Amino acid sequence: VITFKATEAFAKGGEASLIVAGGEFTDAYARPLNKSIELPVISDAIPSTYELSQNYPNPFNPSTTIQYDLPENGKVNLAIYNTLGEQVANLVDTRQEAGSYEISWNAATLASGVYFYRLHVEGVKGFVMTKKMILMK
Repeated sequence: VITFKATEAFAKGGEASLIVAGGEFTDAYARPLNKSIELPVISDAIPSTYELSQNYPNPFNPSTTIQYDLPENGKVNLAIYNTLGEQVANLVDTRQEAGSYEISWNAATLASGVYFYRLHVEGVKGFVMTKKMILMK
């Protein structure tokens, strides 16, 4: 039985209880419901692989967000480089627990152009990945 607060799109009551019967949702009277139900994804699961996602938005002006997953604890370094290979920002340089992370970067002081972000994790397996992003002012 799943109990949740009903929305106007679903019902007019304060709460509704649904029962999963034979693979479909039914109401308290065992009538099949032809409603689409979206449940939030709640996960405390530790990622199974290292992942460095593409920043978004891309191109960006002046802020962007970078997400990454760590399947194990390790010393994490996330840095930004220009096309000459010079480090222009160091966003993360600390030991982190396994999990999913998201960091925002504001490049308001930098010129338009192509930049690279590099995730380096020192750990049992270790991990290095670099991706490209575009700052467009």
